[in-house]
This record gives sequence, structure tokens and C-alpha cells, in this order.
Amino acid sequence: MTVIAYKDGIMASDSMLSSKETGDKLNFGPKVFKIGKALVGISGSAQILVKIKEIKISKKVPHIYILNKISSILEDDEEDHDFDIMVVINEKKFIFDNSSVPCEIYDDFFAIGAGAPIAMGAMECGATAVEAVNAAIVHNIFCGGSIHTVEND
Repeated sequence: MTVIAYKDGIMASDSMLSSKETGDKLNFGPKVFKIGKALVGISGSAQILVKIKEIKISKKVPHIYILNKISSILEDDEEDHDFDIMVVINEKKFIFDNSSVPCEIYDDFFAIGAGAPIAMGAMECGATAVEAVNAAIVHNIFCGGSIHTVEND
């Protein structure tokens, strides 16, 4: 379970990893990172996160290449993982919602994961992405750990 928020060129996430089977909660680490010029945040499957984090490309490739690369990894995944993936490239925002097909988001800010409703409410009231993630950590038992950020160049 997770919270990832994007607003004003900054993507932020918590770092907690929780197991559905055991209920264990671990400090997993960054769930937000860059692929070329793209900001990427992944909620849900840690296996999907690890595979996508391994993508290495130049900052000069078109955004469609990055989206296609992620789609390819998701299509090749033989297990039924639950995930949401947020991708921001040059202020164009996309989400993969348990699908290998990205959908463009036209809102100024958005959030994914278990803490998304809290984060969205916080950002609607003027909070930054970091403040929104912190609000979710405080008010949602499925969010926790430290806050990590990536931002546009």
C-alpha cells in the first residue's frame, strides 16, 4: 500500500511496503524515480516496480518510447499483479491502472495508492505533493516511512 502524489513538477511518495499475506510493514525505499526525462511512481506490486526501475534510456527519447517500454513490461508480466503507475513527461501526465495501456490525465495534480484520497484532498486545499504525502502518512494506516521525491529538470 502506498501514496504517490504529483503537483507543480514534483512527484513524492511514502516508502512503506506492506504484505497482504502477513500484514508486515517494511521501509521499502523510493517508489518514485526517473526514466530519462520521465518522472515515474509505482503503487502496488514491488515486482513491477523493480522491473520498470531497470529501464535505462537517454533523456532525448520521445515520451511515447518510454510509455511503450513500460507497456511492454506490463504485457510480458505473467502474474496478476495489482498496480497503479504514474508517469509525468514534460508536464504530460499518464496513469497505468492495472492495465498495460496508459491513460492521459488532464488535472493539474493527482495521486495514486491507498493514500490517494487524502493526498488529493490536501492538494485541493493548497498542499504541495510532499505535504499531501505527509498527510496520507499521518492519516492512513497503509502509508508510512520516509518521503521520497523526484522533480522535473
